[in-house]
Amino acid sequence: MTAFIVILSILLVLAFLLTRYAGIMITYREDVGVTVTYWFVRYTLGKSGRPKVKKEKKPKKKKKKTEEAPSGPSPRDREAEKRERREKRDAIMAVVREVKKILPGFFGKIHFRSAKLYCRIATGDAASTALATAGAKASASILFETIDNFAVLDGGSERNVAIEPDFLSDKSAFDIDVRLRVRVIFALFYGLKVLFAFIKQKIKSENKLK
Repeated sequence: MTAFIVILSILLVLAFLLTRYAGIMITYREDVGVTVTYWFVRYTLGKSGRPKVKKEKKPKKKKKKTEEAPSGPSPRDREAEKRERREKRDAIMAVVREVKKILPGFFGKIHFRSAKLYCRIATGDAASTALATAGAKASASILFETIDNFAVLDGGSERNVAIEPDFLSDKSAFDIDVRLRVRVIFALFYGLKVLFAFIKQKIKSENKLK
Protein backbone atom coordinates (compact mmCIF):
# COMPACT_ATOMS: atom_id res chain seq x y z
CA MET A 1 0.00 0.00 0.00
CA THR A 2 2.86 2.35 0.85
CA ALA A 3 4.53 1.67 -2.52
CA PHE A 4 1.24 2.41 -4.32
CA ILE A 5 0.90 5.77 -2.49
CA VAL A 6 4.50 6.68 -3.36
CA ILE A 7 4.03 5.81 -7.06
CA LEU A 8 0.70 7.66 -7.17
CA SER A 9 2.29 10.72 -5.54
CA ILE A 10 5.14 10.71 -8.10
CA LEU A 11 2.65 10.44 -10.97
CA LEU A 12 0.59 13.32 -9.58
CA VAL A 13 3.70 15.50 -9.24
CA LEU A 14 4.76 14.66 -12.81
CA ALA A 15 1.27 15.43 -14.10
CA PHE A 16 1.33 18.74 -12.25
CA LEU A 17 4.76 19.68 -13.67
CA LEU A 18 3.81 18.68 -17.22
CA THR A 19 0.67 20.80 -17.20
CA ARG A 20 2.49 23.94 -16.02
CA TYR A 21 3.47 26.63 -18.52
CA ALA A 22 6.96 27.28 -19.82
CA GLY A 23 7.71 30.80 -21.02
CA ILE A 24 9.31 31.64 -24.36
CA MET A 25 11.01 35.00 -24.83
CA ILE A 26 12.13 36.16 -28.26
CA THR A 27 14.29 39.26 -27.96
CA TYR A 28 16.35 41.53 -30.15
CA ARG A 29 18.78 44.10 -28.87
CA GLU A 30 22.14 43.45 -30.48
CA ASP A 31 20.98 40.18 -32.03
CA VAL A 32 18.10 37.70 -31.93
CA GLY A 33 17.87 35.53 -28.80
CA VAL A 34 15.36 32.86 -27.78
CA THR A 35 15.09 32.04 -24.07
CA VAL A 36 12.92 29.37 -22.41
CA THR A 37 11.91 29.82 -18.76
CA TYR A 38 10.31 27.33 -16.40
CA TRP A 39 9.86 28.50 -12.84
CA PHE A 40 13.42 29.37 -11.74
CA VAL A 41 15.08 27.67 -14.71
CA ARG A 42 16.19 29.89 -17.58
CA TYR A 43 17.82 28.54 -20.75
CA THR A 44 18.91 30.50 -23.81
CA LEU A 45 18.54 28.44 -26.97
CA GLY A 46 21.11 30.49 -28.81
CA LYS A 47 21.65 33.61 -30.78
CA SER A 48 21.97 33.84 -34.53
CA GLY A 49 25.39 35.35 -34.81
CA ARG A 50 26.50 37.23 -37.85
CA PRO A 51 29.61 35.96 -39.57
CA LYS A 52 32.61 37.94 -38.52
CA VAL A 53 34.59 39.59 -41.25
CA LYS A 54 38.25 38.79 -40.98
CA LYS A 55 40.40 41.84 -41.12
CA GLU A 56 43.26 41.70 -43.52
CA LYS A 57 46.67 41.70 -41.92
CA LYS A 58 48.53 44.89 -42.51
CA PRO A 59 51.88 44.45 -44.26
CA LYS A 60 54.93 45.03 -42.10
CA LYS A 61 56.43 48.45 -42.43
CA LYS A 62 59.65 48.55 -44.39
CA LYS A 63 62.62 50.51 -43.21
CA LYS A 64 62.64 52.54 -46.40
CA LYS A 65 60.12 55.30 -46.61
CA THR A 66 57.24 54.56 -48.93
CA GLU A 67 54.14 56.44 -49.84
CA GLU A 68 51.58 56.20 -47.04
CA ALA A 69 48.33 54.44 -47.89
CA PRO A 70 45.22 56.59 -47.70
CA SER A 71 43.73 56.60 -44.20
CA GLY A 72 40.20 55.38 -43.44
CA PRO A 73 38.38 52.05 -43.51
CA SER A 74 39.03 49.63 -46.35
CA PRO A 75 36.28 48.81 -48.89
CA ARG A 76 35.84 45.44 -47.19
CA ASP A 77 35.32 47.07 -43.79
CA ARG A 78 32.85 49.55 -45.28
CA GLU A 79 30.90 46.69 -46.88
CA ALA A 80 30.79 44.83 -43.54
CA GLU A 81 29.51 47.99 -41.84
CA LYS A 82 26.80 48.42 -44.49
CA ARG A 83 25.75 44.78 -44.09
CA GLU A 84 25.53 45.19 -40.32
CA ARG A 85 23.33 48.27 -40.73
CA ARG A 86 21.05 46.40 -43.15
CA GLU A 87 20.73 43.49 -40.72
CA LYS A 88 19.88 45.84 -37.87
CA ARG A 89 17.23 47.56 -39.99
CA ASP A 90 15.74 44.10 -40.63
CA ALA A 91 15.62 43.31 -36.89
CA ILE A 92 11.83 42.93 -36.74
CA MET A 93 11.87 40.52 -39.69
CA ALA A 94 14.51 38.48 -37.86
CA VAL A 95 12.10 38.24 -34.91
CA VAL A 96 9.26 37.36 -37.31
CA ARG A 97 11.33 34.47 -38.68
CA GLU A 98 11.90 33.13 -35.15
CA VAL A 99 8.18 33.44 -34.35
CA LYS A 100 7.28 31.59 -37.56
CA LYS A 101 9.65 28.78 -36.58
CA ILE A 102 7.92 28.29 -33.23
CA LEU A 103 4.20 29.07 -33.62
CA PRO A 104 3.09 26.65 -36.39
CA GLY A 105 4.25 23.65 -34.35
CA PHE A 106 2.04 24.72 -31.44
CA PHE A 107 -1.01 25.85 -33.39
CA GLY A 108 -3.78 26.69 -30.91
CA LYS A 109 -1.63 25.60 -27.94
CA ILE A 110 0.83 28.45 -27.52
CA HIS A 111 -0.33 31.60 -25.72
CA PHE A 112 0.64 35.18 -26.47
CA ARG A 113 1.44 37.26 -23.39
CA SER A 114 3.08 40.50 -24.50
CA ALA A 115 5.12 42.24 -27.16
CA LYS A 116 7.37 45.26 -26.91
CA LEU A 117 8.76 46.81 -30.07
CA TYR A 118 10.79 49.95 -29.43
CA CYS A 119 12.66 50.82 -32.60
CA ARG A 120 14.58 53.90 -33.64
CA ILE A 121 15.38 53.65 -37.34
CA ALA A 122 18.38 55.51 -38.74
CA THR A 123 20.41 55.08 -41.91
CA GLY A 124 22.24 58.37 -42.29
CA ASP A 125 20.04 59.36 -45.22
CA ALA A 126 16.59 60.93 -44.82
CA ALA A 127 14.96 59.16 -47.78
CA SER A 128 16.27 55.69 -46.93
CA THR A 129 15.42 56.24 -43.24
CA ALA A 130 11.81 56.97 -44.16
CA LEU A 131 11.66 53.84 -46.34
CA ALA A 132 13.29 51.68 -43.65
CA THR A 133 10.82 52.97 -41.05
CA ALA A 134 7.89 52.09 -43.31
CA GLY A 135 9.41 48.63 -43.81
CA ALA A 136 9.80 48.17 -40.04
CA LYS A 137 6.15 49.10 -39.48
CA ALA A 138 5.08 46.64 -42.19
CA SER A 139 7.19 43.93 -40.52
CA ALA A 140 5.50 44.67 -37.19
CA SER A 141 2.11 44.14 -38.87
CA ILE A 142 3.32 40.76 -40.21
CA LEU A 143 4.51 39.81 -36.71
CA PHE A 144 1.15 40.51 -35.07
CA GLU A 145 -0.76 38.91 -37.95
CA THR A 146 1.30 35.72 -37.42
CA ILE A 147 0.59 35.80 -33.68
CA ASP A 148 -3.15 36.34 -34.26
CA ASN A 149 -3.28 33.40 -36.70
CA PHE A 150 -1.36 30.84 -34.63
CA ALA A 151 -1.47 31.80 -30.94
CA VAL A 152 -4.12 32.02 -28.25
CA LEU A 153 -4.34 35.60 -26.97
CA ASP A 154 -4.21 35.66 -23.18
CA GLY A 155 -6.49 38.02 -21.31
CA GLY A 156 -4.61 41.22 -20.53
CA SER A 157 -1.99 40.59 -23.21
CA GLU A 158 -0.15 43.78 -24.19
CA ARG A 159 1.29 45.22 -27.38
CA ASN A 160 3.58 48.20 -26.95
CA VAL A 161 4.89 49.49 -30.27
CA ALA A 162 6.97 52.58 -30.96
CA ILE A 163 8.72 52.65 -34.33
CA GLU A 164 10.17 56.07 -35.09
CA PRO A 165 12.64 57.46 -37.64
CA ASP A 166 15.83 59.18 -36.50
CA PHE A 167 17.03 61.52 -39.22
CA LEU A 168 19.99 62.82 -37.23
CA SER A 169 21.79 59.52 -36.68
CA ASP A 170 23.19 56.74 -38.83
CA LYS A 171 22.74 53.88 -36.34
CA SER A 172 19.44 52.13 -35.61
CA ALA A 173 18.55 50.99 -32.09
CA PHE A 174 16.14 48.22 -31.11
CA ASP A 175 14.56 46.89 -27.95
CA ILE A 176 12.25 44.04 -28.99
CA ASP A 177 10.72 41.55 -26.56
CA VAL A 178 7.99 39.06 -27.52
CA ARG A 179 6.71 36.75 -24.77
CA LEU A 180 4.77 33.53 -25.28
CA ARG A 181 3.95 30.54 -23.11
CA VAL A 182 3.11 26.87 -23.72
CA ARG A 183 2.32 23.91 -21.49
CA VAL A 184 5.37 21.70 -20.91
CA ILE A 185 3.56 18.56 -22.09
CA PHE A 186 2.94 20.11 -25.53
CA ALA A 187 6.57 21.28 -25.74
CA LEU A 188 7.80 17.75 -24.96
CA PHE A 189 5.39 16.24 -27.50
CA TYR A 190 6.58 18.68 -30.18
CA GLY A 191 10.23 18.01 -29.28
CA LEU A 192 9.73 14.25 -29.59
CA LYS A 193 7.92 14.73 -32.89
CA VAL A 194 10.85 16.73 -34.27
CA LEU A 195 13.32 14.15 -32.93
CA PHE A 196 11.48 11.21 -34.53
CA ALA A 197 11.23 13.09 -37.83
CA PHE A 198 14.99 13.73 -37.69
CA ILE A 199 15.76 10.06 -36.93
CA LYS A 200 13.44 8.92 -39.73
CA GLN A 201 15.13 11.26 -42.20
CA LYS A 202 18.56 10.09 -41.05
CA ILE A 203 17.67 6.42 -41.55
CA LYS A 204 16.20 7.19 -44.95
CA SER A 205 19.33 9.04 -46.10
CA GLU A 206 21.58 6.23 -44.84
CA ASN A 207 19.53 3.61 -46.74
CA LYS A 208 19.96 5.61 -49.95
CA LEU A 209 23.74 5.56 -49.52
CA LYS A 210 23.80 1.74 -49.25
